[in-house]
Amino acid sequence: MTREKQRWVITGGPGTGKSTLLNSIRQSGYPVFEEISREWIRRALDEGTDLLPWKDLMGFSHLIWKERKKQFEAAPKGPSFYDRSLLDTIAYLEMLYPKRIPEKWEETLRMDLYMKDVFITPPWKEIHILDNERRESWLEVEGIHHQLCSTYKRFGYRIIEVPRSDIETRTKFILQHLKVA
Repeated sequence: MTREKQRWVITGGPGTGKSTLLNSIRQSGYPVFEEISREWIRRALDEGTDLLPWKDLMGFSHLIWKERKKQFEAAPKGPSFYDRSLLDTIAYLEMLYPKRIPEKWEETLRMDLYMKDVFITPPWKEIHILDNERRESWLEVEGIHHQLCSTYKRFGYRIIEVPRSDIETRTKFILQHLKVA
């Protein structure tokens, strides 16, 4: 059975090459929904608010959930790609507040939302860079990676690790997978 909308997720810790990979996929002609956390972090820093993951993770997570839900609903027919998904919001929250995940979010994630194969960009020390919005240490990136894998698996997704390679190889790896899905 072919889905009318094929929502493909590329997830991974910060600084693992997701955005570069998704830009390459966009250049191949596919719709891409960009990571929204960085945009909202930048906005909060510019406005001087505390709605930041390191100051108010619950408030920030509610905002990001709402924005990712809008992206989900905006999917066109055919394949489209997401730089993170609703499940990433849960994964980040579970790291600090495992008992405080809203039940409604859990219920939403039990539905068949995304393609069951999820691509993950593994931690890659050579490309990991800190900046004003990306403040996670190398150890935190590794912890986030493990939490993402755990969360996606808990909701029935199969994790496919994207090879650490040049952008053309990584893009080809993902696009070839679409042809066999």
